[in-house]
Amino acid sequence: MISENILLFPTLITVGKREVDELEKESWFSAYLENSNKDGKSQDYLGYQTVHHDKRFIKVFSDIANIIRNHLTTLGVDISIIDVNITKAFFNVKRDLGNPLHNHKENHISFTYYPYIHESCKQQLKFYQDVEKISNDPYEGFLNSTIKYWNDINATSYSFPVNEGDIFVFPSKLCHSVEAEGVEIHKVESFKTIESLRHSRFCVVGDAILTRKSTDGYDRLLMPIENWRKF
Repeated sequence: MISENILLFPTLITVGKREVDELEKESWFSAYLENSNKDGKSQDYLGYQTVHHDKRFIKVFSDIANIIRNHLTTLGVDISIIDVNITKAFFNVKRDLGNPLHNHKENHISFTYYPYIHESCKQQLKFYQDVEKISNDPYEGFLNSTIKYWNDINATSYSFPVNEGDIFVFPSKLCHSVEAEGVEIHKVESFKTIESLRHSRFCVVGDAILTRKSTDGYDRLLMPIENWRKF
């Protein structure tokens, strides 16, 4: 008797890499100080989420949009009919803390970019399967209690080491976190000086929606933003 293993429905995460020079790092540090409150805190829910409009970073966000297009091309998408619209971008800068499990599922595609990482701040980025929909668990918790080793087939989560210049592109609905052992991960840390930012894991986070380039026909894509009207 013989058997064959067939792997179905893998999740795609695309990782890009930029060379980050000192001028760009200094520009990010300055942008953080310009887009933070009196306590030295910056986050999207504090109202700071428009850094993608900063002219200093046009090349950066163009590169990110191209990596999103590479992601879509790998999925077999015809990118000639699609516009990539970055809807927001904000800072998630940490020194000692991580980030709780969350997603960005009100969007289509999300990204994280790391233009600067201090050597003491190398926590890993962790992604999670939706265990009720795509896990190979016969039931929730089975694999966690019975397996002898983890691999790409039985894993319900996957951690990536993060390096300076890395850009991670992934489906917005995919849950993810940054783990920090033994510390509270739900706080926003404070950075009031460039020197303090030089001792951080500096992350630029953003989201995108995908729209069609023209109004011709219908193929389950959102219409071009130019066709939208606000009432």
